[in-house]
Amino acid sequence: MLLLEFSCSGVLAFGAFGEDVRARLGASEAQLQLIASAGLVGITLSALPGAVYDRRGATATTAAGAGLLLAGYGLSFATLARRWPWPLFLLGWFLVGHAGSWLYTTALVSNVANFAPELRGYVAGACTAFFGLSIATL
Repeated sequence: MLLLEFSCSGVLAFGAFGEDVRARLGASEAQLQLIASAGLVGITLSALPGAVYDRRGATATTAAGAGLLLAGYGLSFATLARRWPWPLFLLGWFLVGHAGSWLYTTALVSNVANFAPELRGYVAGACTAFFGLSIATL
């Protein structure tokens, strides 16, 4: 489950390579900030992943998150490789961020559900800390 949290924090690393994206796509600074914001908006939209987890379980939520992650990184890569217009990269980066909310929901809720009620706060804290620290490994 912690591997899921590791995979969903890539959107937080945009500051490390954003200038390269801007140069590759010929985007302005405002457009670059819009792309970065799209990824962050995507990761905060977690109502739908929570509802899917409640109705379909961890497997369906993880599969949806993996599909979104693949589509988002695929579109982002294709946009950079073929120098397509920057709005396509924005869409791809939003999908990467939104995939993160699906994967984070799965990891957090599954881990919390597997522990006794008196330990759930520690488990939630550990999961959240790993999510926050996983950006350091990228």
